[in-house]
Amino acid sequence: MRYILFISFFFFSLILIAQSSYNDVVSSRKEFKYEKPLDLNISDIVILDNDTLYDNSYRTFDLDFLKKKSYEYPRMLRYYERIVFCYTTSNPPIKYQLYQWNSPIVIFLDPKLPKDVINKFKVFFSSERLKSIINLNISFSKKLKNANYYIKTIDEDINGYDENYEFESVEERENSILTGITYNLVTDGNNKFHGCLLQINPEKMNTKTDLLKKLKQVFFKSLGNFIADNYKDKNSLLHKKYDNSDKISQFDLDILKIHYSVIYDQKIYGSTFKKLINLTN
Repeated sequence: MRYILFISFFFFSLILIAQSSYNDVVSSRKEFKYEKPLDLNISDIVILDNDTLYDNSYRTFDLDFLKKKSYEYPRMLRYYERIVFCYTTSNPPIKYQLYQWNSPIVIFLDPKLPKDVINKFKVFFSSERLKSIINLNISFSKKLKNANYYIKTIDEDINGYDENYEFESVEERENSILTGITYNLVTDGNNKFHGCLLQINPEKMNTKTDLLKKLKQVFFKSLGNFIADNYKDKNSLLHKKYDNSDKISQFDLDILKIHYSVIYDQKIYGSTFKKLINLTN
């Protein structure tokens, strides 16, 4: 007889005791399958009724990255919530979830791209400042077969927004971060990315500077399926009027620091993230 045992995710909206640690807020899911009675010799598993196994091992994390004082800008965490969970109100109509890369990102750039654009893109995303972000590994390959992130040029008319999407003006549409470019991420059931195909039509870009700018912005956006808007500074890759800076901004580095300081065991909603922030107060 087959027994299928699950450890479920718990989003603690109503609990009888105070949440005092990461593990009180975020519970990992584990699944066990067996065909015959188990010879259980597992020190970190507790067996309860109804053939359910619960993990009894706690993970410890340094949650200093969720403290306001960790950032120069006091509203940094609020901006992060807006970028990841689309929080513009205290009760947003759509419940967005957090997405992360859980594999090293190995990029293959289409050789049809201008060489100077390729070189500048590589220099930008190979900076030592980016290497300081834990749990985020970005590198480049000259062979497509060794990559899991393909930046490909195409001749077709493409846009990363729905054809019925309404812009306030023609200028806004032409300057949209997703005009002439799309990206499709490979994800699993736990909101983790493992691959991406980014396609761009260079003919839709007025200059090579515009081409480089668009590639930088959309690649950064794909690191967490981030939401672009007019945030604090124009030197942010997520700003709709990004100034195409030569170096990644501190604002963008802080977004990545918050996003990748922990690779979460479960799906994270905005409400769960707020509870983690509250643990640091």
